[in-house]
Amino acid sequence: FNQARQRASQSEAQALLVESLVGLAYVHQDQGRFDESTDELATALEVSRSIDSRQQEAEALFVSGDNERRKGNAEYALKLYAASESLLNDTGDPDILWQLHFGRAKTLESTGDKMGAIESLRQSVQLIEGVRSRLREERFRSGYLQDKHQVYVELVRLQLETDMTEEAFRTA
Repeated sequence: FNQARQRASQSEAQALLVESLVGLAYVHQDQGRFDESTDELATALEVSRSIDSRQQEAEALFVSGDNERRKGNAEYALKLYAASESLLNDTGDPDILWQLHFGRAKTLESTGDKMGAIESLRQSVQLIEGVRSRLREERFRSGYLQDKHQVYVELVRLQLETDMTEEAFRTA
C-alpha cells in the first residue's frame, strides 16, 4: 500500500491515492497504530473531497469510524458512521453499508446499548442477505458469506443475551 501511495502521488492519480491511503489505514489499525491511521484517513478524506468522490469519502469516513471505535471514542465513531451512511445513501454500496452497520453495532454494544446493537446487526444482515439472494449459484451464495459470518454470530449472541431466544434461533 505504501508503494501504491507513492506511485499514485507521483502520477497524480488521486482516486488511487485515496484507495492506497485507506488500505494503509486498515493495516495500521490492525497493528494498533491508530495515530498513523488517523493521519492517512484525514488525507484520504481531503483528497476524496477534492476530486468529489463521494464513494471514496464515504469509505474513508467509515474506516475513520472504525478507527475511533477501536480507540474507544464511541461517540465520535457513531458520528463518523452516520456521515458515511448519509453519503452511501446516494450510492447504495451494500459492501460498505453492511460493514458500517456492523461497526455501529459493536460501538453501540460497547456503550451498553444492546438493543441498538441488535437493530444495527439486523440492518447488516438485511444488506448481506439482499446481495446473497441475488446470487444465482449456491457456491457463490455460500462463498459470499465467508467473511460476513461474524455478523450473524454477534446477532445470535446478543439476541440470546437479551432473552430473544426465538429470534436467535431464526437468525442461526
